[in-house]
Amino acid sequence: MFATPVVTDEIEVGRHVFHNFVHQQFVGQGLSDEEILQDEVEDEENGFVDENFAVAHMEFHRQLSGTPEGYKSIAISQVGTAIRQLANEFAQSRQRKTIEDHAKEIDLSALNKDHFWGLLEEVFRDGITSHNLIALFFFCSDVLIRCVRLKLRDIGMNLFRWSLMYITDKVVKWVHDNGGWENVLRKALLYKKILATVAIGAIAIGSYLVLKGLKK
Repeated sequence: MFATPVVTDEIEVGRHVFHNFVHQQFVGQGLSDEEILQDEVEDEENGFVDENFAVAHMEFHRQLSGTPEGYKSIAISQVGTAIRQLANEFAQSRQRKTIEDHAKEIDLSALNKDHFWGLLEEVFRDGITSHNLIALFFFCSDVLIRCVRLKLRDIGMNLFRWSLMYITDKVVKWVHDNGGWENVLRKALLYKKILATVAIGAIAIGSYLVLKGLKK
């Protein structure tokens, strides 16, 4: 089912599939994410290249390789597709509604990086799994969508950046230790015990909001 990424490592895959997941959630709500989902395109020689050129260059190679739209490579698209399959199941659960409700209760103006990471840690209170990883993606997306609806651009940009940092610093290590994105998601698709494993994390977010005074 999966092709092993040759160039991209777990960090690039994780950041890219998260970015695309959030983008898809925005599209589903009929919203634009351009103001808060910022890309930085690095150049080997001087650090950065013209963004318009980079996007056009990436699009050319995407079409040439037959990569699905929204992904840099076929390998990353396969990881993204697996995440979306698990997400579609989770979207029908009661836990999905709980996550959404908690995102609506957060006092966005009171959030800093430590508070936000504390919320994300609650999702993984009993350890990281592929299933509560899906809950994390949804929770971050819900909070970012709220920022756009409330026209809180600067807060949204910070939360997106902190989300990427958390995935890079916390989630990717677990993914790497468990055999990479393909192996983690392959096992998740085999077992699909989403509802039971994310329930505790969803409830824990609510408790953290009350404890830290981050509830509106």
